[in-house]
Amino acid sequence: MKALCWAGAFVLLLVPTLAFSLEARVQRVVDGRTIVLTNGERVRYIGVEIPDDVQSATEAANVNSNLVEGADVRLEFDKELRDKDGNLLAYVYVGDLMVNEYLIQSGYARVESYSPNRRFLTRMLRVQAKASRERLGI
Repeated sequence: MKALCWAGAFVLLLVPTLAFSLEARVQRVVDGRTIVLTNGERVRYIGVEIPDDVQSATEAANVNSNLVEGADVRLEFDKELRDKDGNLLAYVYVGDLMVNEYLIQSGYARVESYSPNRRFLTRMLRVQAKASRERLGI
């Protein structure tokens, strides 16, 4: 797939490519794993689950906000572009930092895996195991 930005809206072309990504700016953070772009698109982080307890959810949202709010990010997509609610599904990068992975390795989130979006599953499970051994966060 390829994306074109036209008049502030993303138009997706169904052209297979090996890697599909786009640059965007984050308008606001919804929670620890969801952001809204300046074009109004909601993005859910692939592979990230935030615990339901209020303290963990608040901490994850604060860290996410500190990392991406107002920032230019790169969205990298996997096999499915959207979830059942119409949110974009992406690995989100600030510079070279994958935010999805950072939240897990820092103990603010745990791995959530839904087929077929599993490109970085092994990598994220590895950092989750390390965070668990080091007793970080959840």
